[in-house]
Amino acid sequence: MNTCGHPRLGSTVVSRRTPPGVRVFGVVSTDGTAGGLLPVTEEVSSWSTECGDADRLWMVGSTVEEQLLFSAVPVGPPPLRVPRASRRSLMRLRITASDSAGKAVYEVDLGQSLELYARSLNIDLLAPLGTVTVSDEPVVPLEGLVFHAQVGVRMLELDVSRGARQALRTETVFVPAGQPAVQRVPGGAVRLSAFAEPLAAAPVWRWLRAEPPPGVAVPLGQVAWDADAPRFEAAVPSATHLRIEPAADDRTFTLVWTIAP
Repeated sequence: MNTCGHPRLGSTVVSRRTPPGVRVFGVVSTDGTAGGLLPVTEEVSSWSTECGDADRLWMVGSTVEEQLLFSAVPVGPPPLRVPRASRRSLMRLRITASDSAGKAVYEVDLGQSLELYARSLNIDLLAPLGTVTVSDEPVVPLEGLVFHAQVGVRMLELDVSRGARQALRTETVFVPAGQPAVQRVPGGAVRLSAFAEPLAAAPVWRWLRAEPPPGVAVPLGQVAWDADAPRFEAAVPSATHLRIEPAADDRTFTLVWTIAP
């Protein structure tokens, strides 16, 4: 018996608390630098399916068309000129999959497709803090590195796999001089590619299991990053956190996780 109360449309399950396509407006960085990056934590739109009676193969996909503009004074949403729009974005989808074993949560970049087994799905669009949806109502002007984007989401039940077994999740981390940083390993992460700016010396990274201090964490090994290499790439162990040790200068790291449910 279905207890979710969501409508079923044809052969695909599509219940929406917001329309399938949504326009959003926000700020990526307050000053146009990595130090001014806003956290990607704002839930600006959601989609969900009905509860099924069995685990099924789903494909979750998204599209994005985004314009970026730096402005030192408050401005409204810039025109969305589709031919010049980027198909990449700092925004992400958070996919909560409920199945016979419980729930699992995955976050992936926009513009990709990902297959997973579930009885029901809930999808949240995550954007930089303070992002709003754009409708006929006026929005408050913003300043900094502002963006205006059109995002579309689809959820399809599949009879056979289409091969979309992995997706990427990208995050940029600014680490001030003399401070450490601890990043939680995303759900479903199996591989990490990382880029550093600047890369004057090989950074010291450690894989940890359980909570870092003030909790208790089990060290699982140090990351062997070569300062002469343009990036670091390795399989992800059964770690829950990645600790970046302090250094003398400010640093920016971009982490690209491969997510495989």
